[in-house]
Formats: sequence, structure tokens, C-alpha cells
Amino acid sequence: KEAKRILKPGGKLLLIDWEDTSSPFFPKGQGTVSSVKAMEMFEREGFLFESEISPGEHHYGIIFTSK
Repeated sequence: KEAKRILKPGGKLLLIDWEDTSSPFFPKGQGTVSSVKAMEMFEREGFLFESEISPGEHHYGIIFTSK
């Protein structure tokens, strides 16, 4: 909700999170948000899916646009 509040219409938001929690670099004891759950959460708040990026072997990236 805070991201929606501070972005102007047409503003971009980039979300990057861990995809593969089996990575030796994954911070132990930390939770993640799956890409599917992230899509649901941001679209529910009124963001539009723009594209996906590949930020690395153990992460996913999604670009959203604010309405």
C-alpha cells in the first residue's frame, strides 16, 4: 500500500526476491514471497504487471506499473 501511495500513475516498481531457498547464499531463518503470491498481492493493490526479469540464478524479478 505504501508503494502505491508514493508512486505517481505510470510509476514503475521493481520487486526482486529469492526464488531458490536451497541456495547456500539464502539468508537462513528468512521467509520469501513466491512470484505467484507477489503477483496476486500487487495486482490486488492496483498495480499492473509489466514484465519479468532474470536477476540471477536464485532470484526472480517482476516489474509493475502503478495505475
